[in-house]
Amino acid sequence: MSLLYLPRLWIQNEELLGTCHISLYCTLCTLLIVAVRLVENAVAYIREVTISPSGAADRIIALCTQSVAESAADAIGDEDSTPGLESFLWNFWDTVINDIVFRESELHDRLVEILKWMKKRGRAGCRNWKVWGEDMDWTNLVLFGPNLRENFNGGRYPRADALPWPEVYRILSGDTPSDLNNPLSTAYSDARTHWLNLCRFIMRLWAEDVSDFEVYGIWMMRAGLEDLDLSHPEDTSKEPSTTMAVTITLGIEEAGVCVQAAGAKMYKSSTIFGPHGNPDWKQSNAPGRGGIRWKGVDGYHTERWKLWKALFKEVIDAETTLRPRAIDAAKVR
Repeated sequence: MSLLYLPRLWIQNEELLGTCHISLYCTLCTLLIVAVRLVENAVAYIREVTISPSGAADRIIALCTQSVAESAADAIGDEDSTPGLESFLWNFWDTVINDIVFRESELHDRLVEILKWMKKRGRAGCRNWKVWGEDMDWTNLVLFGPNLRENFNGGRYPRADALPWPEVYRILSGDTPSDLNNPLSTAYSDARTHWLNLCRFIMRLWAEDVSDFEVYGIWMMRAGLEDLDLSHPEDTSKEPSTTMAVTITLGIEEAGVCVQAAGAKMYKSSTIFGPHGNPDWKQSNAPGRGGIRWKGVDGYHTERWKLWKALFKEVIDAETTLRPRAIDAAKVR
């Protein structure tokens, strides 16, 4: 699992030892060990298929309650959060995303059902709890959204200078690595799988009304299709900007899994995320803005859907110049 998240805690070696009493240091270490164990047990309930989704949800919530109960009133953490709550939730969600969502797609069905049952628990057992100054409510799957966004923004692949970019490009496009014994090659190969698993899971949660991740569909389609220019050969000589899909193939696959998971809901949506199409938009940014190929409203629209269909057809018609897996991804229904 990931390193334990410590809200507003900065450990500075000598500074910590020089300013904190040794008993506080020991208490902190004990709390960390307990928190890690509780999160590990919670994730284990997702994997234990002999336990019903509702039973797993109840057990996970019970472990969260235990984390709060075992945390000292003056435990180090966010001053606007109930001690033991923020650290449990953040680390639980982070482990779920990095282990289950990224790597164990066979458990996605079960995880979706567990999340639905967790939402049904509402405020039961957590009244008077707060996270980031807000009342705790399982209906909102508190901190799941921010954690998922952080993982989504964290990048589609690991940063490394040991492999030349053309080789990285090939691997991220789904080609077999030149050196199967190089662990970096495996890391990049795994990264593309993890990314597509994450994209599919995000859109599924929106499609099944588990979480309001509607805008992610715009982001995925924009990155994968709307900046697509098939009139020029793929440029594998340098890394793309962070606003673009990493490779043409991976971008098309990203758009493909997005439509597979939530196409029906995307087609029906008319939600706007920006000033173009919503004159009352108050924010300075426009999350729903278009890419190079779309200059219409900042959000979902029937004409934008038609554009996406047309761009998928462009990909299919370019079968002699694109990888077969890109063509297959564009044939989404």
